Amino acid sequence: MIKDAINSKDHFAYEGHFRDPATLKTPRKFKKHGYELSLIFMGLSDPHQSGLRVIDRAKQGGHNVPFYEIESNFYGNLVTLNKYYKLFDEVVVMDTSKSLQHRVLLHVRKQEILSYSRLKDQPAWFIKFLPNLVKIILAEENSEK
Repeated sequence: MIKDAINSKDHFAYEGHFRDPATLKTPRKFKKHGYELSLIFMGLSDPHQSGLRVIDRAKQGGHNVPFYEIESNFYGNLVTLNKYYKLFDEVVVMDTSKSLQHRVLLHVRKQEILSYSRLKDQPAWFIKFLPNLVKIILAEENSEK
């Protein structure tokens, strides 16, 4: 499917984990062929919350995932996002901890902030695990003063 999309210059959506640099192989392939990349990152408060969502999904017929893998994905995704966010032309980071009240925490396109939540309103996981994105918001808040 990847090869077909690139050959026909079609749009392509890819859903997956980015828990280490090797998992960026697919986005890098598209980037190499001139694609603009958008990443929508849906964050949760902790790996236990992620585990509960996996359990709910499994009860509805979806596949189950062992907790050690959930934990690896949770932390790995955050580390990889923090380190490699500039690979993407557009990054939207959302807090999905509250199932009915998803909230955009940061939306950046081509290094320009389109929207963000102030640092004082960011969830703990964003502040703790995404220091490079925190710096973007901090610079924006300081420029407003």
